[in-house]
Amino acid sequence: MDGANSNHAAVVRARSPNRRTGGRLSSARQSRQVVERKTVAEKLASELRDEQRRLNAEQRRLNDATAEMQGRLRIPLRGYGEQLGAATGYWADGWIGGKFAVTLKPELKVRIVELRLWQPADRWKVQSMLVSVADISQTLALWPGQCARLNMRVALPAQQPFSLEISAQSTWRAPGEDDRELAGQLLGVWLWH
Repeated sequence: MDGANSNHAAVVRARSPNRRTGGRLSSARQSRQVVERKTVAEKLASELRDEQRRLNAEQRRLNDATAEMQGRLRIPLRGYGEQLGAATGYWADGWIGGKFAVTLKPELKVRIVELRLWQPADRWKVQSMLVSVADISQTLALWPGQCARLNMRVALPAQQPFSLEISAQSTWRAPGEDDRELAGQLLGVWLWH
């Protein structure tokens, strides 16, 4: 029985893998292939890192250009005054979101701030909006398919910046691939002196 166990142990040792080479005897050719694969993998990883850095730099440039364009975007303002900085919640096609804000600086005293807004007829709901000029607020009802006009009596001094804010009770998503949350279209802001 001792002889059978020793034969079995010799067979098991012969079948057991060489732990250093993963069960196979390595050759110089296999070693070169491993080194070549490692070199190729390192080169590809380096190229991937370079491409990622390039894409990040391109994304930063795109973000900067977008911010610059947003800063240049002007609301439809009429009267003697100017817009200071970028309007938030406003897009180049005149649509506003649920929260709109802009800072305006009148050149002359302002007695009335007039706003005109519109929403499409396929909107089934009357839009309620809170309009704030400086520290005065009024509610505006925007009916589907109609233009709403709001005249706010104010007493704003010349050269004194003030904020104009519009908060919509609800928003809706434009059809198609446009994913903006819209509240209405700003047709104009008039400063009456």
